[in-house]
Amino acid sequence: MVRLPKAIVLILLLASWGFCADVVKICTHSSPSPETTAAQLSARFYGLSLAEVSVENGGGMSGALRALRDKHLIAAIITSRALPLLNKKAVLQALRRGRERPVPLLIEGVTPATPQAVVMSWSGGALTGSAGPLETGPDAAYQFSGLRSVTKQLTGQQIPVEVTRAYWLRLSNRGTAKQIITLRLKGVEVPFFAMTTISDHEIFFLSELEPVPKLVNSTNDPLPEFCRLAPLLLFLRYAGGERIWHAPMPLADLVIDDAWLINPYGNLDYARLLREMDSHNFHTTIAFIPWNFHRSRPEVVSLLREHPERFSICVHGNNHDHQEFYDYTRDTLTNQAADIRQAIARMERFTALTGIPHEKVMTWPHEVIPPPATLDLLKRYNFLANVNANPVPLGSAAPTDPLFALRPASLFYANFLTIKRYPTQTLHLHAKIAVNAFLGNPMIFYNHEVFFARGVGAFNGIADYINNIDPDTKWRGPGFIACHQYLLRLGDNGNYHVRALSPHVDIENPTGSARTYLVEEPGAFSEPIRSVTVDGKPGPYRRVGNTLLLTVIVQPGKASKVQTNYENDLNVCAVDIEKTSLRVTLLRYASDFRDLVLSRFATGRAVIGAYYAHNWPEMLLGPALLLSAGAALALSRARRKRRRLGRGPVARESGPPA
Repeated sequence: MVRLPKAIVLILLLASWGFCADVVKICTHSSPSPETTAAQLSARFYGLSLAEVSVENGGGMSGALRALRDKHLIAAIITSRALPLLNKKAVLQALRRGRERPVPLLIEGVTPATPQAVVMSWSGGALTGSAGPLETGPDAAYQFSGLRSVTKQLTGQQIPVEVTRAYWLRLSNRGTAKQIITLRLKGVEVPFFAMTTISDHEIFFLSELEPVPKLVNSTNDPLPEFCRLAPLLLFLRYAGGERIWHAPMPLADLVIDDAWLINPYGNLDYARLLREMDSHNFHTTIAFIPWNFHRSRPEVVSLLREHPERFSICVHGNNHDHQEFYDYTRDTLTNQAADIRQAIARMERFTALTGIPHEKVMTWPHEVIPPPATLDLLKRYNFLANVNANPVPLGSAAPTDPLFALRPASLFYANFLTIKRYPTQTLHLHAKIAVNAFLGNPMIFYNHEVFFARGVGAFNGIADYINNIDPDTKWRGPGFIACHQYLLRLGDNGNYHVRALSPHVDIENPTGSARTYLVEEPGAFSEPIRSVTVDGKPGPYRRVGNTLLLTVIVQPGKASKVQTNYENDLNVCAVDIEKTSLRVTLLRYASDFRDLVLSRFATGRAVIGAYYAHNWPEMLLGPALLLSAGAALALSRARRKRRRLGRGPVARESGPPA
């Protein structure tokens, strides 16, 4: 029996059903091309189905028109090679939808080989063809235009890109074509993605680019994959609107690791930071080490309790011992389960003592995610998510799916929500912010108290930049962010489909009329379920495989809490929260000395920076701190000696934090 390729089978099925794809691509081939791969990835990112129709095979022109007339169609793509085989008037007529706007059309892969007369005809004379190729270099960048209806949060932004070769579009002197993305290189700027309007038809044109091949398993940098797909992602988002998977709202947060509630904590002054947050509109979460549960100072407790809109608390390990959550040869799964239970019990005690709620989100010490079995434990103990700079657990391979880098919130490991966070000092930070804002990704940044050594306003510039590119950004803690990690899209029947990534999601209806949401929670049955509730009441659900499905009606301007709770053996009252390890106690006090004393000096900050950057073992922390203490003591003595000799004070060491 002859086995047909899946793509061909899909095309045949769609043809027999009268076509029901969201996106149709008309081409001159029946085998995948690089452009097809980019279109398929972009469509999948938004949850759209894509079908190819070859005008050289099957029904030819009639088959293409039948596909373009389908009522489900959101967007159409035609390759430049297929243009001469199509009737423009018939194609544009097939894309009409009565009183609604016509289906947007993208013509991709325009090169100097594309007949000039064809380009001029399909663009209404706005374009005269293509030129090139342009051999690019390491300083190339995408420049996004001010066409905000298409470029959204990327408006006016410049994103570094690696392209080996590129063609560009020639625009006529009529000035009717609107540039969307230009390629900047060595002082030259050429357009390669543009749009024009013929009557009321919006037609986009994309010249051919040859991106540098994507690095294998590049999970920490979204820029290479985004640049490869950028024109198609912009086009499909513009064409799809509410009918594509999209986030409910833009979200951001700053996380400060390790600090406990004493003022100041090293370079972190809580009261002064509050004034900066009010002035520059951002939120700070303290990643709190549960070992410190009983050490909070009353004045800081009052400050945080009175300003929950600016401060929040999440969980940061348990003892913050370097290997308490590591691979199982160093710390068994049984021990890690005990540490998680103790962390929960200590944080419950912290809340009882302070009146400050804590969010059940784990940020891992030293940016190391333990193996997936530990993530299973977090899910079983009803955590909402875990947050880490490196989203790949120990012993696990990075996903080969190119879209993984574009979605920092995923269920890829243990069906438990992992959210990627970014250091406040990272390469191409503004570009990554703009890209994540456009993609609808949560933006969580982190650092330590030493970040504020250069001033309490160290984060102001980042906050201002985010608020400028998207004024609707909501600054909230990781618990709120986790509860809003879902994607939604408008269905054909007017209901919204919701894909929940967290076991607890708050579905908000910002409109003036009631909405029906069809909620699916993938991987919900990987642990035994205790209950599923909607606004605290049992929510009728059904199971399809490992996916939980339920229907929620949300009233206008309201929100509904959908919660899945799991069975576990946790009895907080039976958990011993006492500090019985001398080694951990010494480590924590050494860390206090590091943050509260040494971080005030440039020498100490250099050692602290090396400690974090190289992830030094805890056994090296003590000697490093002693060396730093010696340097600080020597400086202090030098100051006193100069004062005794009447030479004036020695200036305090200064400089940027390590």
